[in-house]
Amino acid sequence: MFSTQFPAGPCTEVPQSLELLKDEPGGGALTEMPFGTVYYGDTMRKTCIVYNNGPTPVEFWVKGGA
Repeated sequence: MFSTQFPAGPCTEVPQSLELLKDEPGGGALTEMPFGTVYYGDTMRKTCIVYNNGPTPVEFWVKGGA
């Protein structure tokens, strides 16, 4: 027989956020990802890790600008 009652006591709220991490050993958080100067015809590529530290799926997008 199963009980449908939950234990008494406060619930724990888990904060939801995405973290941008360096893609290298030791990692570390990034607050920005500067690309430096990129000239016409040049290609610049950098990698990072987007980490979801919350309990639910989250959509994300990247916006570039000058």
